[in-house]
Amino acid sequence: MRQVGLPTRREVLSALNAGFDKGEFHGLLFELGIGKNDIGGESTADQMRECVEFAERNGKYQDLVTAIASKRPHLFNESRRL
Repeated sequence: MRQVGLPTRREVLSALNAGFDKGEFHGLLFELGIGKNDIGGESTADQMRECVEFAERNGKYQDLVTAIASKRPHLFNESRRL
């Protein structure tokens, strides 16, 4: 479950879609210890959506948000606290 103060699922998915190509996204998965087989999806966009859901279910949501923000800080509102 998402913690208060973190971006919404929609915001995280939007950040992934806007800021990462397929190779960069797969690198992000590797850094987070999420295998491509852990998530479903045919296309990269599907995999990104599944990644957000997987992160929520497995207690990695904050790690995902932090990783995105560290690589692409402009994708989240600067006033939001991580």
